[in-house]
Amino acid sequence: METVIKVEKNELNTALLEKLKSFVEGLKHPVITIKISDTDNKKYFETLEDSVGEFERGEVISFTMEEFTKYVKSTK
Repeated sequence: METVIKVEKNELNTALLEKLKSFVEGLKHPVITIKISDTDNKKYFETLEDSVGEFERGEVISFTMEEFTKYVKSTK
């Protein structure tokens, strides 16, 4: 299983770390990779528009935080 979580600088806080810890709870050998990239606004908005297009075409899978946590626990 691989999960990508993207956050903005202002979202980095202890609550986020606690949620990450809960995602890997019970895994035998979890590996967490942190990648930092500086995205310019033009690229960000192009990506956002692509994502909106995918959503409008129904090309998405969406989870609430509770559903995602339940899913992660069911795959362990």
